[in-house]
Amino acid sequence: MKKTLALSIAGALAAGVVTTQAAVLLQVNVSDPTAVTITATSAHATLNDNSASTFAGVTLADFFNAPAGLNVFFMTFSTLSPAGTAQTYNWFYNNDLSASDRGLNLYRDLASPQTQIFTTAAPAFTGSATLDLTKLGGVVLPLGLLPTVGTIGNLVVGDGEGAGSGATIGQWQVVVPEPSTWGVVSLVALGSVGVVMRRRNRR
Repeated sequence: MKKTLALSIAGALAAGVVTTQAAVLLQVNVSDPTAVTITATSAHATLNDNSASTFAGVTLADFFNAPAGLNVFFMTFSTLSPAGTAQTYNWFYNNDLSASDRGLNLYRDLASPQTQIFTTAAPAFTGSATLDLTKLGGVVLPLGLLPTVGTIGNLVVGDGEGAGSGATIGQWQVVVPEPSTWGVVSLVALGSVGVVMRRRNRR
């Protein structure tokens, strides 16, 4: 495979430590597992880092609730771009070789990658990306692996393959779905209640 995502023990521990002072750089909506959206905020990185290219990308540390063991996969849609580049991420993966990795790596599969330049003086990302996390490489992803609303984790530079410092530049957070999504859920819920009430009235 293209990647191994074999983080060192020290790097893994560093990636797993949540620092509440770090800004949320990416917001994640998992209400539809077939169209998980990752959207950039206007927040700046917590430190300066230009150690990795778009080919190494960034990793949402401990994104999955358990090791997913998934292969690389193409994003459904993406305008998500890291600072300092004119390129957008177009691939994502969870390591399929490590038995313990729970991260989600976003990267650009391109022959001429550009250097990501994260600074404390400018937004770390722009745009958004849409990922189908139900089927990757022919593997059906159990929905229980996805994080719940309110989950926060560290966003680290690189993919753990030696490209990138592994530094934490901010955080990712699972947010409440948009009102339109909640509207659909509410309608379904109200419909269910109506059916129950009608059944009770018939008795």
